[in-house]
Amino acid sequence: MLFIKKYFTYLLLSLLIIVLSSYYVLNNVNNKYDFSNNTFQHVEIKGNAYVKGYVYTIQLNKEIGVLDGEKYDYVMFKIVDTKSDELKKFLNDYNDNSFVSADSIGLGCYKNGNIKYSNNSAEFGEKEYALSKKDSKLLMNSFKRKPVILNLYFGGRTLGKCAQTCYSYISNIEVMK
Repeated sequence: MLFIKKYFTYLLLSLLIIVLSSYYVLNNVNNKYDFSNNTFQHVEIKGNAYVKGYVYTIQLNKEIGVLDGEKYDYVMFKIVDTKSDELKKFLNDYNDNSFVSADSIGLGCYKNGNIKYSNNSAEFGEKEYALSKKDSKLLMNSFKRKPVILNLYFGGRTLGKCAQTCYSYISNIEVMK
């Protein structure tokens, strides 16, 4: 009987240590990054912004205006923390756009293990981008209790072009490790 009590005491202490260490890690995820070093300007849609959050996917129509057509998995990034007031203004101003909501920004399409996106910016022109499979997997495995930190870079506003399938306002997505 004494052995069983010692075993359960040991088991409970081990479980408590695991729970407390997990809580510490979740609440201090990537605190080594300086969230205040943001240069993003919402009017020009230019500069960088550090964000903490996680991804979720939505279904978007491949062709605009075709409701019964082919759909694709579009990856949105739910922002739970940023020190960029300019990014918050941008999200508010562009809320209900296909690629932006009040607390999320679109990253691109998820297909064959990669997040891919197109972007048209003043700095880089019209380009196609793809995250590595490693970074894509890290993002796709993020969730509310396992957030990731991104450094998002926006290359500047352009005028008069319709957004492509898998478009993102972001020119460069850096997954902070």
